[in-house]
Amino acid sequence: MKKTFLVAIDFSAVTNDVVDAAVSFASAFKGHVILLHVIHRPLDISAGNALLENNPEDVIRANAVAARLRDIEKLFEQASLPCRTSVKVGVPVISILDEIKSSKADYVVMGSHGHGRIYDALVGSTVGGVIKKTACCVILVPPEGRAYS
Repeated sequence: MKKTFLVAIDFSAVTNDVVDAAVSFASAFKGHVILLHVIHRPLDISAGNALLENNPEDVIRANAVAARLRDIEKLFEQASLPCRTSVKVGVPVISILDEIKSSKADYVVMGSHGHGRIYDALVGSTVGGVIKKTACCVILVPPEGRAYS
């Protein structure tokens, strides 16, 4: 049975390494890939945790992101890996967890920015939020030059 790899793309400095890792893992498992980018929109607490209303800027950004994801999608196609893209507007952790559930992903491939524990404690970490709330395997790609031990 083919495995599903959800690859969270944030277009940070670690994105190329995340893509390389995802190609390697998906090839090894003969999997299929979902490339996901979340356009971050904060929650409006006063509206009962509803997302702030979509605005035209979100549509423009989503179209630009979709074009960038299609370029990355070609790398998976060159490796003969089935791939589709998804762009969501929302809170990254929530959106990633929703996509894991709806796609029944077996693995999530994500990059770490390597901010450190203090930053993560104060600001929060998308990786940390996903790891705490998902039952699927998370493949964490460290920033270049930094290895986890």
